Amino acid sequence: MAWLRGFIAKNYWRYSFSLQNAVKSMLAVFAVLWLVTEIVAFFSSAVGAAIQAHWPSFLLVGFGWTLWECRPRLSMKERVRGKDAFVEICVGDCFESDGVCIIGSNTDFRTSGIDPASVQAQFAHRFCGSPAGLDGLLTASLADERPGLETSDDDSGGRRVYPIGTVARVEAGGKEAYFVAIAELNEYGKAASSAAHIELALSKLWRYVARRGGIGPLVVPVLGSGLSRIDRTRGDLIRTIILSFVAACAAGKFAERLTIVIHPRDFQTHDIDLEELRFFLKYACAYGEPRGPALTGHER
Repeated sequence: MAWLRGFIAKNYWRYSFSLQNAVKSMLAVFAVLWLVTEIVAFFSSAVGAAIQAHWPSFLLVGFGWTLWECRPRLSMKERVRGKDAFVEICVGDCFESDGVCIIGSNTDFRTSGIDPASVQAQFAHRFCGSPAGLDGLLTASLADERPGLETSDDDSGGRRVYPIGTVARVEAGGKEAYFVAIAELNEYGKAASSAAHIELALSKLWRYVARRGGIGPLVVPVLGSGLSRIDRTRGDLIRTIILSFVAACAAGKFAERLTIVIHPRDFQTHDIDLEELRFFLKYACAYGEPRGPALTGHER
């Protein structure tokens, strides 16, 4: 049960747990149990005495109810105002969520030499069998895309570098995914991105989905939080994704739900305030002003 594991996360105790609420919950359940006992005792003193004799059970019920009331809320969902579309944030595995996965890639869409812990590498091994299998699918998907740069000085025989925001749709092993270019590779093969690249890539991704994709749910990890070397916190990146999606929804519906998935390892090791994100999500979906280019806007 994921919520039980949430109790060991430092972010829960730092941001979500409230001793005051825990005490209130415990006192409330004890008050209800005591009231029930008094009412029963009024009509039957024998039954009332029997209930009172089992007072340890009262403690167990009280502690159990308090534990449930104070459990970590590892998911939240809000509806975009005026639209039949939802935004959800949850802690989990993006490949186990229902929907088309959005996976960040580099402008080369290179699969060789990528970090095994990256989402792209995980997709390759879990659904394509190997990076080579994913490489073939990406090449086929990008056949009609015009690269921004082609070189022949690479050991592999040349590089095809695509603009930031280029999307490659891939389906393998029963899983569909949109690979979107969010980072550029330097001369040492290291990826680097920026907040501006993420915003541009997202705006182009929404347009791609609106024009060429389905209307079903989308699932996205925290883009740019891994090896892209972006000087932003995971909370900042999540807020950027939310605002970008809400802004794009102003131009029309292109997905019934966007689920932003925080990996459990990130939630355990990084500073992520789910309560703050809960309030931000609620406000952004209700009142957030469109920011950045929408589906019909101009690309940077």
